[in-house]
Amino acid sequence: ATTDIYTLSLHDALPICNLSAFNDNIGHVGTIVNWSGAYLGTSSTGHLINNSGVDNQLGTIQNDGFLGNFASFGFTPIINNYSYYSPTQNLGGLINNGWIRNAGTINNTTPSGCEVSCEAEINSNSGSLFENGYYNGQANVSGTVNNNVFSIFNDNPGAILNNNLYSTINNYGIFTNNGQLNNSGVVNNSGLFSSAGTVTQLYQLAVMNNSGQWNNYEAFNLDAGMFENGGRFFNNGSLQISYATFDNVGTSALFVNLGGVRAVVNIDYNGALTNSSGATFSNTGLTTLNNNIGGLLANFSGATLINDPAAILNNGGSLFNAGMFSNSGTLSNTYYSSTISNYGTVDNNTGGILSNYSFATINNNSGGTLNNNVGATLNNYSGAIFNNCGAFNNYGIFNNYGTYNNCGTHAEFGTSNNFGIVSSTGTYTVTASGAATNLSGATMSLAQIGVAGTLKNDGTLIMAGASPLTIMAGGMLSGIGTVVGNVANSGTLSPGDSPGVFTINGNYTQTSTGVFLLELGGASLGQYDQLFVSGTAKLDGTLDIELIDGFVPHGQTFVFLESGDLLGVFSRVDFLNCPYCSDQLSYNGTSISLVASTPEPSALILTGTGVIGFCLGYSRRRAKIYNNGTYRKGIAI
Repeated sequence: ATTDIYTLSLHDALPICNLSAFNDNIGHVGTIVNWSGAYLGTSSTGHLINNSGVDNQLGTIQNDGFLGNFASFGFTPIINNYSYYSPTQNLGGLINNGWIRNAGTINNTTPSGCEVSCEAEINSNSGSLFENGYYNGQANVSGTVNNNVFSIFNDNPGAILNNNLYSTINNYGIFTNNGQLNNSGVVNNSGLFSSAGTVTQLYQLAVMNNSGQWNNYEAFNLDAGMFENGGRFFNNGSLQISYATFDNVGTSALFVNLGGVRAVVNIDYNGALTNSSGATFSNTGLTTLNNNIGGLLANFSGATLINDPAAILNNGGSLFNAGMFSNSGTLSNTYYSSTISNYGTVDNNTGGILSNYSFATINNNSGGTLNNNVGATLNNYSGAIFNNCGAFNNYGIFNNYGTYNNCGTHAEFGTSNNFGIVSSTGTYTVTASGAATNLSGATMSLAQIGVAGTLKNDGTLIMAGASPLTIMAGGMLSGIGTVVGNVANSGTLSPGDSPGVFTINGNYTQTSTGVFLLELGGASLGQYDQLFVSGTAKLDGTLDIELIDGFVPHGQTFVFLESGDLLGVFSRVDFLNCPYCSDQLSYNGTSISLVASTPEPSALILTGTGVIGFCLGYSRRRAKIYNNGTYRKGIAI
C-alpha cells in the first residue's frame, strides 16, 4: 500500500497503476500531477483515495475500481482534469469503469492554449457509477462529461454540478440529480435523467436536449436558453420558464405534467413553451400550468395540447393554438391583455370550463374551430371580449356577460345565455336542438340569424343588416323584449314569458306554415300575450290560443296585435286546450281583437255520444297540429 504521498509527479515513463488486491491501495493527501502520456489508474479491486489534489495534465486517469475524493486532515480535495479530446488527437482524460465518489471538487477544464475544437473529457463507461456530492461535493465542467450506456451518474443531496459555458454533459445511461445542476452549456440526454433536486439553466446560449426520458420531481428553473424535448418529459415537480424556451418537438415528443398538486409549470415573462408538429403536451391530474404575464404557450399545427379533468391551465400571457387543443379541466384566460388565439381546433369537453375574465380576449380566427361540447361551459365575463371569425359550435352552455363579436359562423346546438353584448356580422344559427336566450338589459346585434330551435329575447335584438330575423319551421321566438328590424315567421312566435308583451320595431310577416301562439291567463293587460309591430303585419298561417293559469273566458275582448298597417288574415284559428270554446276575431285595419267565450254548463248536453264527439274533435285537431311539426310553448310537436 502507498500512503501519505504529499507530492507525486507522473511522466511518460512513470505510470502508476494500482493493480493489487483490495487492501493494497493508494491513500493520498498531497498532490499527484499526471502529465501528458502518463497513466494513473486502479484495478477492479483497487482504491485511490484523494484527500488533497490530483492534477491530470493531459494524461489519463482510469478508474476500474474505486476513486474517492474525500476531505481529510483539513485539506480540500480537488481533482483537476486538464485532458482534452479533439478530432485529430486524444490527450488523456478521466475514464471511469468502476466507482467514483466525490465529496470534494472535480474540475473538468480545457487547458489554456488549446485549440478551439478541443475540450476536456470525462467518460463514465458501461457498468460504472459516478457519485457527486457524497458529503457535499462539487463538480465543475468546462469540457465534456459522457455518461455512457448502462452507466450511472448520481448527483447526491447537497452536491453541486456546474456545467459551464461551452461545456457539454452527454447522458446515454442513467443520470440522477438529487442535488443542484447549474447549466450554462449543453446537456444532451438520450438515456434516463431523473431529478429530485434543483436544475437551473443560467445562460442565454445554454441548451438542454432530451431524446430519452427526463423525470423532474422537484425544481427545474429554465431561466435562460433553450430546452428541446424530442423524447419524454415527465414533470412531477415545478418547472419555471423565464427568458427561455421549452420546445416540445417531433412525433416522439411527449410532455406530461403530472403527479398531483406539486406538479406546476410556470411560464414567466419572456418565457415560452412551444409544442411543435407531432408532439404532445398533457396537463394531467391535479396539476397546474400557469402561463403568466409576458409568457407564451404555443401549440403549433400538427401538435396536441391536452388539459385533462381536474387539471388547471391559467393563461395570463399569450396562448396560441394552430393544432389540436383538448380541454376537460379548467382553462382560464385570467389577466389584463391576456389572449387566447385559435387557428386550429379547440374542444372544450364534458366537464370542461373555459372562462374568459375581464379585459382578457379570446380570438377564434378564420380557419379556427371552437367546439363547446355537451356538458362543457364557456363563460365570457363582464369586460371580456370573445371574437369569433371562425366556427363556433356550442353544444354545451355558453354564458356571455361581456362582449361577443361574431364575424364567422355560430351554430347553437346547446344553450347560450347573453347577459351582455353580442355583435354578429357573420352567420348565427340556432339549430333544432339549440336554445339561445337574450336576457333583460342585454343586446344582440346580428346581420343574420336563423332560428330552428328556441330563441328567447327578453332584451334588445337588433337586425343590423337587410336580412330579417327568420323563424324556421320547428323554431320558436318568444320573450318580452324588442326586435329592431323585420321578423319572418315560418315556425312559431310566442309573445311574452307566459304571458307578456313582445315588440317588433319593423315588419312582421307570418307565412302559411307560421303559427302565432296566444296565451290567455286573464282579461287584464299583462295577463295575456300582446304583439306590437311598428311597421306592417302581414298575416297567414295559424292562430293558436292556449288558456293558462286556470283562466276560463266568458266573452271578454283581447286586443292582442297592434301594428302600423295590417295585411291578410289568419287562415286558421285553434283553441289548443278548450275544444268547446268559441272565438270571434275582428281585423280593425291596424289591430286584431279576439272575443273568447266558454259555453255555460246548461248549454252543454253531455251525453256519452257528445263527450265522445268532443274528445274526437279535440284529438283530431291536436293530431292535425302535431303533423304540422310546430313547436308550442312548453310542448315540442
